Amino acid sequence: MEIQKVYKKGDKPINEDCIVVNERAKVFAAIDGATGLAGVPGYLASRTLQEELEKMKVTDCLYEYMKQANKRLGLNMVNYYEEKIGLLDNKSIEEIPSKLRSTSGIAAVKIEANGKGLNYVHAGDCMLFLKYKNGETQKFTYDGVSYFENEAIEAMIELREKNPSISLKEIGNQIRPILLANRDKLNTPDGYGIFDGSGQALNYISYGRISLQQVQKILLVSDGLLLPSKGNERDEWLQTAELAFRQGLNSLLEEVESREEQDEECRVYPRIKTRDDKTGILIELS
Repeated sequence: MEIQKVYKKGDKPINEDCIVVNERAKVFAAIDGATGLAGVPGYLASRTLQEELEKMKVTDCLYEYMKQANKRLGLNMVNYYEEKIGLLDNKSIEEIPSKLRSTSGIAAVKIEANGKGLNYVHAGDCMLFLKYKNGETQKFTYDGVSYFENEAIEAMIELREKNPSISLKEIGNQIRPILLANRDKLNTPDGYGIFDGSGQALNYISYGRISLQQVQKILLVSDGLLLPSKGNERDEWLQTAELAFRQGLNSLLEEVESREEQDEECRVYPRIKTRDDKTGILIELS
């Protein structure tokens, strides 16, 4: 088994992504933390998930460890909230509004000891892909966040059509209400699933088992490695995976960064962040 990995900070001072390469237990994960809108840092969530997965052994169950990580995240967030923001009546994660919570997406896998299959857990806009011996690439996760981010991106485009000289900072101020409204939809039937320390999170994440019959490669990525697009292209996630499988993770990173550097103002490739944190793991099975 050969492993490539990418882990790189974006524009912010702290990398809110985390990566897990637990070869002993054959557990791997790309994790993408998101800061709550009261400033509860995204790394609180991503690091909590990372720490639990790094403890895993060969005989442990991935889903059970993710349940445990989510519970611990709730406790950690209550402690942080009371220390930094304000006291809670019942010291419960349910008292913290969803938009204020530290949250995390994840694409995590645990390869079975016999190599015949893998178990996975998924939330948010981290993604899992497999490449088969016949050259086909399959996407096994759904990016539930992109639909809501696209609402903000469409508003960004409209603002620029009305005022071509508008600054990125002003655009950010004007689309902020959309981003706030989207945070209220996490872990709801009309929203998207994410780890946020609440009991509801477990109702909206995805998990299961996939056979590794005829599988050559496994790819786990955070959305920071999604190829920036002009919005009128075929499945950008599939293009991203195909590039990584064909040329390797470093080539994908170089292409993403090249597009970002050529488009500092996010005009050619409309997006919420100029440079996001980037995490990827590419596993080639023997």
